[in-house]
Amino acid sequence: MDELLSAILRFLGYVVSELLLGTFFYAIGWPFVKAVTLGKYPKREWLSGSKNEAYVCCVGILVFAISLMAALGQFSAQQCAQLSLTSFAGRPKAALLSAR
Repeated sequence: MDELLSAILRFLGYVVSELLLGTFFYAIGWPFVKAVTLGKYPKREWLSGSKNEAYVCCVGILVFAISLMAALGQFSAQQCAQLSLTSFAGRPKAALLSAR
């Protein structure tokens, strides 16, 4: 019974990873890689398991992560201003400079 459950879970993990990495992130990364390489890459390598396919998927993951961060307001001007006014300890820079 454990072997059957393990095989089913392994199959589901494989299907999910192939759908996410092989389709979703490849489709996101493909136009960016195509634009940066001026149309030279990627060649017809979708679902081939090659290194170039993995690179395109990584670009897709990167683009997705940056887009998600932008959608959630991680790059807003207000947050950037707050970060520039405070140090890592959370104290204003003026207080750090006057402490010297």
